[in-house]
Amino acid sequence: MGSNFTFQSATIDKAIAADANYGSFYRTVYAEVSSTSTVPAAAVTIAQRFPIAITVPSVGTDVEGFVATNCSMITTDTVGVNVIALEYLLGELDLASTFVDGVTMPTKDVKGASIQTASGLTMIVCDTQCVSSNGSGGGGTLDIEYTDQGGATAITNSIQLEPTMDANTAFMFQPTAPGGSKGVRDVTDITITATGSPTGTVKVYGLLPLYIGLQNKTQWDMSFFRQTMVPYLIEPTETIAAYRFFTTAAGAAVINLGLVPEPV
Repeated sequence: MGSNFTFQSATIDKAIAADANYGSFYRTVYAEVSSTSTVPAAAVTIAQRFPIAITVPSVGTDVEGFVATNCSMITTDTVGVNVIALEYLLGELDLASTFVDGVTMPTKDVKGASIQTASGLTMIVCDTQCVSSNGSGGGGTLDIEYTDQGGATAITNSIQLEPTMDANTAFMFQPTAPGGSKGVRDVTDITITATGSPTGTVKVYGLLPLYIGLQNKTQWDMSFFRQTMVPYLIEPTETIAAYRFFTTAAGAAVINLGLVPEPV
């Protein structure tokens, strides 16, 4: 293990001992995504969510979880930004039905301190094809109520959808409350204003990035960081997901995860 790896442990000896006793966690995943849709002009950043979910495995009693030390992601036939992140479902809306509440962004132990996290990136994702209309050629309008990173509650932002948005279409939700919201701690409600009978499911995810990579040409990776800038403790049963930004083309990805155990 190189000296550039960041551990939460008080000593590197504890980390080496945990690695020797339990072994590192390495996984390579291949994933494909079909072509997705453009997003409304109000959505600044277009993205795709790869339809995979990597569940962090259970560990021994002497280990709290894992720390990401070396992750990477390469996609086919596109130039853009790739992201691997811990993913938390904050809330979802069946456009024909009701809001289902999700989780609150977790409290994370970072180098011995307990930190209430807020989303580093907040993503709106069409889990299935979403169809809606405002009666004037556009799609319906989503109203998302949330708690921001500072604990301010009942803040609502609105965004208009396209009339038809394919499954796995994603775009960034950017909090813009007057008080200076920058992240989302919790989503407390999602509603849609539309004519007729809208269909599909929209989900809002909070992300804690583990890896952000710039792919400057086909199948060539230039990483912004492979070791997490904030060494989040990655806990068993949490979900790791993959996104790529600035494209709607069909494609594939190879996702590499390198995690080392964090001793108690």
